Order: sequence, then C-alpha cells, then structure tokens
Amino acid sequence: AAEEFSAKPHCAGTLSSRASVSLVTDLSHVTTPPDPHSKLRGAAMAVRPSLAYFPSDNALLDSSGLPWGVAVTPFSSTDERGSFPVTGDEGDLIPRCTSCFAYFSTLCSLHRWSWTCPICSEDNDLSADAAARYARDGSHDPPELRSAFVDLLLPGEEGEAAAATTPVYVAAIDLSCKM
Repeated sequence: AAEEFSAKPHCAGTLSSRASVSLVTDLSHVTTPPDPHSKLRGAAMAVRPSLAYFPSDNALLDSSGLPWGVAVTPFSSTDERGSFPVTGDEGDLIPRCTSCFAYFSTLCSLHRWSWTCPICSEDNDLSADAAARYARDGSHDPPELRSAFVDLLLPGEEGEAAAATTPVYVAAIDLSCKM
C-alpha cells in the first residue's frame, strides 16, 4: 500500500518547491542504508539528514517506520558533503533576517526579490544588489550559496571586535515530541 504526502527537500537553498512523494508502507525489500556517520569519524559542524524528505505530519512519521533524523557534528572540519569550509571576505554583504537576525544561507528559501528565514519563517526583502548577487549561475555563486559551512570576514575593526567579544551559540531543537 502507498500513501501520498507532500514534503519539502531538507535543504531549501534554492527555489523551493513542494513535491508529491509516494511512501511505500511495505518496507520488507528495503536494505539498511550506509552508516551516516562514516565520514564523520575523526572530524572536529556538519549536518546530515537521514533522508532527503521529511513527513508532513506525525501520523505519517509513525506509519513510515523509517528512522527520521539529523546527525549534527559541531565544529566539524568538513561540511555535510565532506567539503572544507568556503571562505570569503564579503561578510558585510550577507543579508540578515529582520526578525531573528539569522544570516542568509543555503538553508533559506530564495525567491527573486526575497528570501525566507529557515529559523523563524520570516519573509525578508532582497536589495537589488543582493538579488543580483544571489542570481544562481552555478560557477560564480557567492560562498554562502556554495556551502552551509562558510567562514566570512567582516571588514575592519568591527569584525575583529565582534569576533573577540561575541560568544558562539549552538542550538539543537528536538521536534519529535507529540502534541
């Protein structure tokens, strides 16, 4: 038997769209996936979801019988694809959410003149310069569109002073509880 559900890709760095996916509830033919932590051994923040699509509600999650989750490795030396961090010196050009002040990243839903924050779901406008910067052409994408693992410098003393006095916060949110 199969159930239809809508799901979003786990990474909405580009234009996101909803896809209709058929979930097979008879999983007797499915083999065990490879160890998602195999590339993480010995690594020093990589985020790897167990599957590319997440269920749209708790009932579907329970009926799937699949292990849904995310492996997070704080302070990893590589990103979720095993790539080293992308670097750049244009940290002052990255838009920030007007509600929660999160930075634009590959996890944001990008639209022509706006982007949606993945933390608080706020719709944020893009300036004409930012819209041109984030026009996807592949080979010339800025660092924040090439990887979720980016080290960018802020210009002048502002960046140095902020780096010396600003603590780093890591949040893990468990969304598996039933309401």
